[in-house]
Amino acid sequence: MSSSRTLPAAGPRTLPIWAKHLQSLFFPLVGTTFLLTGPHVWWLALLFFLPLLLAYRLDTRGPDEPRQPHGSTPAWPFDALVYALAAVQLLNIGLLANMYAQQRLLSMDVLMAFIVVGASSGFSIVTAHELIHRGKKWEQQLGRLLLCTVFYEHFYTEHLRGHHVRVGTPEDPATARFGESFLAFYRRTVPGQFRSAWNLERKRLGDPDMKLTDSRLLRSRVVQGLLVGGALPGSSSSLRGRSPWWLFYSRHSPPPGCSRW
Repeated sequence: MSSSRTLPAAGPRTLPIWAKHLQSLFFPLVGTTFLLTGPHVWWLALLFFLPLLLAYRLDTRGPDEPRQPHGSTPAWPFDALVYALAAVQLLNIGLLANMYAQQRLLSMDVLMAFIVVGASSGFSIVTAHELIHRGKKWEQQLGRLLLCTVFYEHFYTEHLRGHHVRVGTPEDPATARFGESFLAFYRRTVPGQFRSAWNLERKRLGDPDMKLTDSRLLRSRVVQGLLVGGALPGSSSSLRGRSPWWLFYSRHSPPPGCSRW
């Protein structure tokens, strides 16, 4: 028998349940605060590391939550939170590009952006994952746009058409092997998921052996994701007069997600 329980039905208890989920805004809003208050003196920039340490400590020492929402709990407050998370991520990307265009390349602000905004951007993959699983086309496209902000749009193709088909099998690059270390899994899954998405799109376009010079590749969702992802910092370069491209995408390593078998 499952140990999970059901949270109370909709009504007076909906607000407290929803309010707990507001914690998901913590990482994104720490990033927003960091970007809006810059430039910082070096010691003030370092202080933004403390909220991340506190969140990590609380998260790893908090109790498990086995309960499930009641079926009659309204969805719209939680939908609104998902959209708010997406909006904050897009705002942070614009602020980040602006900061990179104004800062010296070697500064404490740039270093802390790797960590503070990187934590927020990595967290946005969770939001994107929720959106790409939804039925409405515009929500899926919003999820893809969020993945573009971390140069990981191929996850849309690989996760839905690769991982969900092969999960728990040796053919799935997103499934960790029994006893595999995180580092070994990471080295295997990141390029493995990209290769899988690339091959899935070549098959969708009618030729599994399609050459790189084939014009049909322009209709590949993976190629389109690369182009949009590259255009984000490129547009900042044209507007602000300095290219933050390598800084923009070196700020974090996206968590690939894993299943164990």
